[in-house]
Amino acid sequence: MIARENCSGAHPEKMVRIATSIAAGCFSKTVDRDHMEWAHQFVMRSEETLLAGIEEHMEEEKLEFAELCKEIMRRVRQWGGKMTKRDIGRSFQNNVVYAHHIWNAVDHLVNTEQLLEWRNASTGGRPSIWYSLPERKM
Repeated sequence: MIARENCSGAHPEKMVRIATSIAAGCFSKTVDRDHMEWAHQFVMRSEETLLAGIEEHMEEEKLEFAELCKEIMRRVRQWGGKMTKRDIGRSFQNNVVYAHHIWNAVDHLVNTEQLLEWRNASTGGRPSIWYSLPERKM
């Protein structure tokens, strides 16, 4: 999360620049208190808008990642509880903007033990990477 302190570092500089532009636009030879007060309000509102946008976007990104994880789990379940790495990638080829998002989600699911990763070398060629649901203990 972006803190307010990180955004307001250049606050005074922004105010002076905006107040100077306002004064020039009013054909004033000096930057008056009114110009500075207007610039202060403008910078404060702009900063609030920026922070609100950052928070909203960051939240959406989290939700998208969570939804991707759920969809991967659903697809593995639908394939009978196990799926190759190649098949996972192919099943998402038209649904994800960036392929690395899939593998970040798969890594997360493996690290949190929601999926198991194993290699099958019995095919005689290069070992296939498989993912499967962990067995439920009763």
